[in-house]
Amino acid sequence: MNVMLMFINKIRLRKILIILFVMFFFTGLNAYSAEVTLAVLDFDNNSIFNAENYEPLKAGIAEIMISELSTVNVITIVERKKLHTILDELKMSQSGLTSNNSIKAGKLVGADYLVFGSFIVTMNDKIRIDTRVVEVETGLTVKAEEVTGKTKKILIMIQKLGEKILHGIDEKLLENEKTTFIKGQKLDIDAVIWFSKGIAYRDMNKYKEAKDCFSQALKIEPEYKQAKNELKLLYNME
Repeated sequence: MNVMLMFINKIRLRKILIILFVMFFFTGLNAYSAEVTLAVLDFDNNSIFNAENYEPLKAGIAEIMISELSTVNVITIVERKKLHTILDELKMSQSGLTSNNSIKAGKLVGADYLVFGSFIVTMNDKIRIDTRVVEVETGLTVKAEEVTGKTKKILIMIQKLGEKILHGIDEKLLENEKTTFIKGQKLDIDAVIWFSKGIAYRDMNKYKEAKDCFSQALKIEPEYKQAKNELKLLYNME
């Protein structure tokens, strides 16, 4: 009788251990399957030479960065319009979002991380782009990166920054995620500026002006993929 009871207890213990193992296994998987939410702020223009000409890139670089990061399944990006609405309600400029204000704005848009950035275009046709990723919960900078290169490689440079940002947030979260982007295009910087102007008009719901800008970008670079996509979306809205 005692032998039978011991046998039954062993079976019960084995079942309990199996159940606990399954529970911990799937809990571990779920811990790294949750999405991470990013908010990308417009980049600051620190250019000195011909700075006004490059001003549209503030919105354009942010939009290109968003487009690249959006290809990663576990990343959710806060819409720029939603972010701008929050900033308007708070009556603060993006340049003020570097300390306590950044935490407040990030929480209001439901972001886990805020991506700040700046760029400077030099006289020798080079551009440097800096990014800083801030964790909303703690206010700490978890990643800071920069790239420098010829302006015609701006898309490739933004892609590199995007990859560095992703791997700086959580390696385990992204270990099963494909984070190598398709190689970017080399583009005339004027085409990117026109594209950036189009993004700014699109954000203001000035769709005619936006279409004109995207069309100008395509006149300079007929194979500019993102400009083509934005123009197509606007025509589909009609």
